Amino acid sequence: MDISRSLYSMVQICCRPFAINGSVRHVLKLSAAEQRDHVEGLLRFNEALRESGVLQGRVYKHRRSLGISNRYNQLPCTQDSRLKRAALLEAEGLKDGGVLLLGDDDLLSVELCRRGFRRVIVADCDEALLEQIRAETRGLTCKPEIVCADFSLGFTTAEPVDAVVLDPPYNAPAIKIFMDVALRNVARSPRCRVYAMYNPDALPAKAQDEVISHMEEGGFELKRHIAHFNAYRLAPLDVRLLRLAGAFFLGRARLAALGAEVYYASDCYEFISDADYQALAPEAVPTSVDARPAPRSVGHQQPQWSTL
Repeated sequence: MDISRSLYSMVQICCRPFAINGSVRHVLKLSAAEQRDHVEGLLRFNEALRESGVLQGRVYKHRRSLGISNRYNQLPCTQDSRLKRAALLEAEGLKDGGVLLLGDDDLLSVELCRRGFRRVIVADCDEALLEQIRAETRGLTCKPEIVCADFSLGFTTAEPVDAVVLDPPYNAPAIKIFMDVALRNVARSPRCRVYAMYNPDALPAKAQDEVISHMEEGGFELKRHIAHFNAYRLAPLDVRLLRLAGAFFLGRARLAALGAEVYYASDCYEFISDADYQALAPEAVPTSVDARPAPRSVGHQQPQWSTL
């Protein structure tokens, strides 16, 4: 048997009971076919990044344990991804409204305050991260409202908001907890939008449907899905694990797509209320857009937001 196959099999057996966070355990519990699709998707994403020549920008230094993401499931997105998120919210006319961020290891709150968003509320359970956000926004005119909260206990803002952005760990139970908090807050704002950032390939097929249904049961419909919207630079040990998985499922030849810098990806899901969804034109179906960069040979263009 190929040594990479043996090593990856050993990694799976050893890591399942001791994985450092729920997201890693969730991925390791996927079926072999689902794990293969997950790895294949990440390799295609990295191929597109390399062909585009688009620089992803710096990633701030964050705390890790043994070279992998810490117990808060934190993996900060690249600067390019953070700017795209802020641009999306600004294009939706949310600059003068209230924006609630549930989880913010990507420091989106800092970028929104730099752009002059009138009211930004950021809630997270990581005190050190919240202190970093305070430091990053100390000299800005617009400052975020910062709340330390455990979402498993519920959380509601003092005043209604116009948009909620979820940045949950990539496992179905955590995503649903974040969605429950979002739904509790949008109940007072029937025209509110919800944006969820997660990688669907990290979930079993059944769980992917359950996550979408969870929002539908709460009165919100999927309006737009932007695949590969966010990029996250992986740490060295994460890269080694991905290389092992790639060799195991796809063969070593496919690993040519991985350069010195390797990135994880997540999608952006936009949900709107049932009432707003019903008001859309009949042809305005939930639109899916792939935001992977275009190859350099055809000229890179920023993803065009679909409008419904």
